Amino acid sequence: MGSPLLEVKNLKTYFRTEDGLVKAVDGVSFSLEKGEILGIVGESGSGKSITALTIMGLVQIPPGEIHGGEILFKGRNILALRKSEMRKLRGNEIGMVFQEPMTALNPVYTIGNQIAEAVMLHSDVDRKTAMKRAVEMLERVQIPMAKDVFKRYPHELSGGMRQRAMIAMALCCNPELLICDEPTTALDVTVQAQILKLIDSLRKETGMSVIMITHDLAVVSEIAERVIVMYAGKVLEEGPSSVIFDHPLHPYTEALMKSKPVLGQKKERLYSIRGMVPSPYNRPPGCLFEPRCDCSMKECSQAEPADVIIGNRRVKCIKYCDSKDGNRP
Repeated sequence: MGSPLLEVKNLKTYFRTEDGLVKAVDGVSFSLEKGEILGIVGESGSGKSITALTIMGLVQIPPGEIHGGEILFKGRNILALRKSEMRKLRGNEIGMVFQEPMTALNPVYTIGNQIAEAVMLHSDVDRKTAMKRAVEMLERVQIPMAKDVFKRYPHELSGGMRQRAMIAMALCCNPELLICDEPTTALDVTVQAQILKLIDSLRKETGMSVIMITHDLAVVSEIAERVIVMYAGKVLEEGPSSVIFDHPLHPYTEALMKSKPVLGQKKERLYSIRGMVPSPYNRPPGCLFEPRCDCSMKECSQAEPADVIIGNRRVKCIKYCDSKDGNRP
């Protein structure tokens, strides 16, 4: 196997505010192979979207700052690129589908004009060719009557159609990496399944890699080959999605799985994780999940657990630090 398409090494993205320093992404590391789909899951405020925006070079500086780490895309550290170089990379080699298409799309321009503009920005083509390419992309993401949709404004489309248009815009320059930030939010179950199937089929067709960011474990289990679980800006667990969902190692991952409703299973009350994600201004010492953990020990509040490698998995939990075989003591 060759070098990964993307390597994130000890990434730290902080924000300076009047109330203090917010460590939105604090030492995140992972890699992505060519043609792979990687899922990133976690509660709101875990740092998933900020990780994606940092990769895209869309974090506003200030108040944001890259406090450390590297992001290697095809072996090149994109954090060291000039703004002009990053603009060429963004959209051309790395595309992104944003969380809410109604706010990501410009309401005063037609869908076709927005896609054509993206094509012209990254390709040396005239407007006529770009508009033709935009129609082709709308057809590629399975939008019926693409020529008619080309002329419509975002508010004239349904949520699912807007999301398909966003995917068309992200893929118009055939990027090697597609980042999807909650692409199925606010969509009904049937449309969610269609969008996920579309992304997977386009990935197989083009050979691109995909990062799927979501809080929906069902989405990850359906489409991702590997998953990382984030909490309070850190990666708590990483491994193959099928293995993690069948046998989670970290108590946080286990709690997330218990919180998921199971079809046909009768429960008087759905399990919920007690407490809240810690305040970014007042983080607990030691393990950040310790105040909410049902199986914490005294040591958990004294020192931050190290990453422990167990086969093809990685977990940040003190219960595994002295265990050679990876079993809980």
